[in-house]
Amino acid sequence: MEWAWEDQNNGKYIICYNVWIEVMNGNFYGTNIYCNWNNTTVAVYDRNGEGRYNQVNWYIVELPYGQTFHFGQGCEYTSGSGVKYNSTVSKDVTAPRPTYTVAYNANGGSGAPGNQTKTYGTNLTLSGTRPTRTGYTFLGWATSASDSVAYQPGGTYSANAAVTLYAKWQIITYTVAYNPNGGTGAPGNQTKTYGTNLTLSGTRPTRTGYTFLGWATSASGSVAYQPGGTYSSNAAVTLYARWQINTYTVAYNANGGSGAPASQTKTYGTNLALSGTRPTRTGYTFLGWATSASGSVAYQPGGTYSANASVTLYAQWKKSSNCHIKVDGTYKQGMMHVRVDGVYKTGIVKIRSDGAYKGTEH
Repeated sequence: MEWAWEDQNNGKYIICYNVWIEVMNGNFYGTNIYCNWNNTTVAVYDRNGEGRYNQVNWYIVELPYGQTFHFGQGCEYTSGSGVKYNSTVSKDVTAPRPTYTVAYNANGGSGAPGNQTKTYGTNLTLSGTRPTRTGYTFLGWATSASDSVAYQPGGTYSANAAVTLYAKWQIITYTVAYNPNGGTGAPGNQTKTYGTNLTLSGTRPTRTGYTFLGWATSASGSVAYQPGGTYSSNAAVTLYARWQINTYTVAYNANGGSGAPASQTKTYGTNLALSGTRPTRTGYTFLGWATSASGSVAYQPGGTYSANASVTLYAQWKKSSNCHIKVDGTYKQGMMHVRVDGVYKTGIVKIRSDGAYKGTEH
């Protein structure tokens, strides 16, 4: 008996075999050799002399991977004289199961698993090892560098084929959020991508009575970023608006006099007690403070200033009722007191000139 096989790559082998009779001594006369190897009857013509005699045909059997072909318990034939002979030759052939290599490619990362071997018809549990890549999240394995994810670590690979699995990556992104920290109108969230600088929003929040200074990484931290600036950290962050309360200058103008108070600072939302200092002006009486040089008196020394605005306060004056008195031959300025109903009072002196009384402050 002789045989050969060939893998058809479709889950089966083809086995080809032939059977012969070999005469070791003398002559052989026989017919109808019956071989129970796959229930095959082989007709052999009468042969004379020693030698090998066989059927010219080859017999073909399909054998699935992993299965065994049993060539039987031998052959039986009848000689020309009617005597039966048996052969005890037998043969078992098992079709091998092909194996396939499952390889891993980190595809820009590192730490890919080693190769695995997949056997035909048997599921393979993929390696649970996960590769790594700085700035990226591992999503799973694909069958090409640009395909979608098809397998996960520890998953099942059932295909009867060699394959290289490629790591699939997603670049990490970070949220940059804004907190107005007592104000309004903060920008919407932005997304920062790993390794790429982010230009911060140019939007500025607002807060009544306050000036926006910039953005800090905590509610009470120092300013670290300005609108339109660059954020380069590979980390999520909430930026907090930093505020400075508004202040206002209250200045004083003696408006022809002297000794006006120094300027004061008024804080938003807080009343300011005006200075109690009074300016002086020779020959004039100080009446109070106005918001313009010729305006009406609006404030008094020590009064309350509540407006959230800078202002210059102007001294307002009234000319005093003075007169000049000659003392030792020299006129000197003084006050004229008039006795009225037994009481001395200051007042306006009427001087008769050209037959008419004229009022003057003397």
